[in-house]
Amino acid sequence: MDMEPALRLVEEGEVVGGMGDRELRVIYHYVLYGISDAFAVVGLQEFFYDQVPDGLRSLGVALFLSIFGIGSFISTFLVTVIDKLLIYLCIARAFRYKRKGNGAV
Repeated sequence: MDMEPALRLVEEGEVVGGMGDRELRVIYHYVLYGISDAFAVVGLQEFFYDQVPDGLRSLGVALFLSIFGIGSFISTFLVTVIDKLLIYLCIARAFRYKRKGNGAV
């Protein structure tokens, strides 16, 4: 059988291509990011709750929660624009190579 080495099982039952040091470093980065994000969110919530007068506390919490919605819209917009731009650049590059007769993409 012709399978990729990372997905192939050895006859003794061992998996080929386990987790290396690079993958473990990524896990540490995600854990650190999650902890720092939790502290940032709690600090931001406390800021909006404490700095707003007593009668407008619900408005402060609403502003705090709206930050996440606006951030999601901006993130989606950026991902969409970059994706479309990269697809356009790849298609333009392939078209240019085909017009020159190189045949390589």
